[in-house]
Amino acid sequence: VKIVSRALAYRGVVLENRVLRAAAGQADDLETRLVGRSTAMIDLRRRLRTIGPTDADVLIVGETGTGKEVVARALHDLSPRARRPFIAIDCAALPGALIESELFGHEAGAFPGALRARYGKFEHAKGGTILLDEIGSMPLDLQAKLLRVVQDRVITPLGSNEDRALDVRFIATSRRPLEDEALAGRFRADLLYRLNVVTLHVPPLSARREDVQLLFIKLVQEAAARHQRPLAPVPPQLLAEVASRDWPGNVRELRNAADRHALGIALQPAEEDAPGQARLAQRVAAFERELIVSTLAAHGGRLKPVYETLGLSRKSLWEKMQKHRIDKALYGDGGDEGE
Repeated sequence: VKIVSRALAYRGVVLENRVLRAAAGQADDLETRLVGRSTAMIDLRRRLRTIGPTDADVLIVGETGTGKEVVARALHDLSPRARRPFIAIDCAALPGALIESELFGHEAGAFPGALRARYGKFEHAKGGTILLDEIGSMPLDLQAKLLRVVQDRVITPLGSNEDRALDVRFIATSRRPLEDEALAGRFRADLLYRLNVVTLHVPPLSARREDVQLLFIKLVQEAAARHQRPLAPVPPQLLAEVASRDWPGNVRELRNAADRHALGIALQPAEEDAPGQARLAQRVAAFERELIVSTLAAHGGRLKPVYETLGLSRKSLWEKMQKHRIDKALYGDGGDEGE
């Protein structure tokens, strides 16, 4: 009894400390996991720091390739459950005939071939987090059984009449708004209301274009390390090209382009890039912005070496920074005398 009491007290202290650190803006690696200086990404990281240390179930909505699983893992790692299992279940790939056994487990003899009892994925996650990836793909009949699990935190293995308590946190993802799926009769509204205690929206790259260049540089660095290749420089012209493109596959598609660059494969022309289709002024503006940004970053945010390097007057540089909404504080502490 004393050991259990100490364990419960310790868990309470851990949870309280995590909440306090989150509220105080403690150091973490969210800026590395979820790169971006856009308002949308800053707000997403802020919400993660607030929600992560709690036990609230979360629904994550976002287009394909936006990084919904990265967000889910960040929630898990910020929680008191961080040292417990993180079990990801692809709801679109569950085997139809064995779907209940895979999730809930079974007793010996529950069906032909069940020679011994087996834990399901839910029980493997005890004390941790369960990610239900693309939950909108889950069959309706299984949704009804999942509703009871989410609501009561109990499971009943196949072939058993005994409920088993389940201490887990549920995180679900969907590339489509589940409200629309519920209205269309493809998703249970009652399950939706149980899962979306908190809903997080992961923005597509089209909604945070200012993050694309920074994200591409990070992905190139990761690709070089992963493929054990020397770090390939990313010239301003390439950054301007990357910034001017649409990335319908979002971060996943951008990562593929970064991998190819790290391997020495040139960026392929976009299919929609017909001569004259993109306005010259837009391309010039994108190039100018990235040149200023890269020079600022190289000089730690100090303006004097930037305008001298670019052959501009201080006033011209400042006007261009205002035009392109460039905040020098994001690239260093500045430190120029007289600034």
